Amino acid sequence: MPSRAVVFAPETQKIAREAREMPPLERAAHFNRVCFLSLEYDPATETSPLQSDAVWARKGGNCADFAHVLLSLCRCGGLAARYAAGFNAAQGQMHAWAEIWVEGHWHAFDPTLGRAASPGNVAVAVGRDFFDCAPHSGSYRGAAHAQISFHCATTTRK
Repeated sequence: MPSRAVVFAPETQKIAREAREMPPLERAAHFNRVCFLSLEYDPATETSPLQSDAVWARKGGNCADFAHVLLSLCRCGGLAARYAAGFNAAQGQMHAWAEIWVEGHWHAFDPTLGRAASPGNVAVAVGRDFFDCAPHSGSYRGAAHAQISFHCATTTRK
C-alpha cells in the first residue's frame, strides 16, 4: 500500500515488475542495490520529506528519502515493507532504513549504504513512512549535560 511519503511512480513500478520472478529475499536485496546505485546521498534534512517519486526524479536525498524509495520498490514488488527510524551507533546519529517481511521475519536493509542494515542500528520507531515515526518530530527538555544510553541485546534468529 502507498502511504503519505511512499507513492508508486511508473518508474518504480516498472523496476518492481521486472524483478517479480526473483525469490523474495533476493528481490529485497536487489531493490536495496537499485536504491544505492541510483540515488546520491545528501545529508541535508528536510522538515517534511519529499514523496518517493520526487526523490527518484531528483536522484538523491537523505537516509529517510532512500528508505522511502526502497519501500516503494518493495511494496510495488509484492513485499511487505516498513520504515524504521532510530539510532546508528557506528555513526553516532539518527538514521532511517527499511525492514522487509520475508519468510516470517523482518529483514533490515539500509539503502543509504547499499547493504543489510547494521546490527548497531537501534530502531526506536517503525511505521508506514517518516510521518509515523516519532523520533523525527519529538523534543527534549532538560539539562544540557544529560545523556541518553542505548542498550540492545543481540538475538539469534533461527
